[in-house]
Amino acid sequence: MSEISEESGRDGEEQAVHVAVGKSVQKAVDLLHWTFRRFKSHPVVVLHVHQPSSTIPTPLGRLPASQANEELLYMHRMERARASNRERARGRNDRGGGWGEGEGN
Repeated sequence: MSEISEESGRDGEEQAVHVAVGKSVQKAVDLLHWTFRRFKSHPVVVLHVHQPSSTIPTPLGRLPASQANEELLYMHRMERARASNRERARGRNDRGGGWGEGEGN
């Protein structure tokens, strides 16, 4: 999921550009690079949109989250959060820091 919107500025103030990103680090990086090039002098607001999984993997197949017990659902979502944190950390390490560092932004 990626989306961009602009905020109307008042009294000569720069318009903020809002960028919504999802779980794909590479798509988010590409979108932010494009945003920084396209809206050079605008402040950028990054919104991370999290959509919890609607199904839970089990040894017998995928179970709808609405039918899972609280403990199974909690364990699955915690594991997904840990995996997401590892992916974000790996992305920061690959780029040598936070978003856009070393890119001249």
